[in-house]
Amino acid sequence: MLRMIQMVAGMAMLSLAMGCGSSSPIPGVPLPSLVNGSFETGDFTGWVTQDLTDPLAPLAVGPSGATDGVSGVQTGFDGNGGPGNDSIFVAQDVDLTGIASAAVRFDWAVPFCDVDLAGLDRVFSLVIEPAGGGTPLFSQAIHTCPGGAFTLGGPVDNAVIDISSVAGQPIRIKFLWFVPEDFTGPAEAFLDDVVLIDPLVP
Repeated sequence: MLRMIQMVAGMAMLSLAMGCGSSSPIPGVPLPSLVNGSFETGDFTGWVTQDLTDPLAPLAVGPSGATDGVSGVQTGFDGNGGPGNDSIFVAQDVDLTGIASAAVRFDWAVPFCDVDLAGLDRVFSLVIEPAGGGTPLFSQAIHTCPGGAFTLGGPVDNAVIDISSVAGQPIRIKFLWFVPEDFTGPAEAFLDDVVLIDPLVP
């Protein structure tokens, strides 16, 4: 009887070690929630977009700044910005119900900002909203172009932003380029290779 109890206990411990019956994401594996995260369809399939009504260069998918494949997001990050028309964005709704931890990993660049005529900053941010849009649940500035200055950015950078604080529910992932003024100097910005990952894994 003692031997049988030991065998049953051993099998239970093995089952726990192997994670049998677990529905948690495999650590380190990209969560399969985003559609067209590398924009390799050549367009914005799977994404919701908005541009200024008169942009310096239209929000588009093209080869400039691409880091995964041959296509990525590109924008002039300038135009007729102002109240009610100050946001360029790409966004996608994902359902993180049942997920305790998640992070957004992406490649981005702002090679230059010639905003010496600007009185206000232009800002590139990651914003998390409820699915369908709404009041932000989370926001983090990624890059700021200081108003009144000419700045050169570095090469394409890779960012990992932990959004576990808003996991466990349907959300909207939004990449936002904020342009608060009207044609105050050219700039450019790129985005590519957007994935959801488990931030608990090194």
